[in-house]
Amino acid sequence: MQPDYSKYSNLELREAINSIDKIKYSERYRKLKLEMESRGNEIEKDVHNAKKDNRDMWITIGCLLFVIPLFTFMGIDAIITGEFTLKHHVFTKEEHPLFFTVQVVFCFAIVLLLAVGLYKRSRRGT
Repeated sequence: MQPDYSKYSNLELREAINSIDKIKYSERYRKLKLEMESRGNEIEKDVHNAKKDNRDMWITIGCLLFVIPLFTFMGIDAIITGEFTLKHHVFTKEEHPLFFTVQVVFCFAIVLLLAVGLYKRSRRGT
């Protein structure tokens, strides 16, 4: 029984052509090539979209596991200790109240912006 490659999705078609034994199944390989050529740029668009989805997934994971917790910790730590360290300089709320406040607000603003962005992205389904 011969597979009907016209019913394959673009990604399934690409996977099939990459895994087929070209010598043993030369006729199937030829049919796969013809089906790929008939679809033209559709397959490349699907591959590009899959790569974009993969990149977006890693950005989301990075934000959830690293950036958001880091900035949350930095802001909370600054509030608890009363000091903010930036490139070997320590800014305390007593000596530099404005700069200290701006840095703490900046940390929580970054957390808020990333969290809202991730929430909106999840609501869109992308």
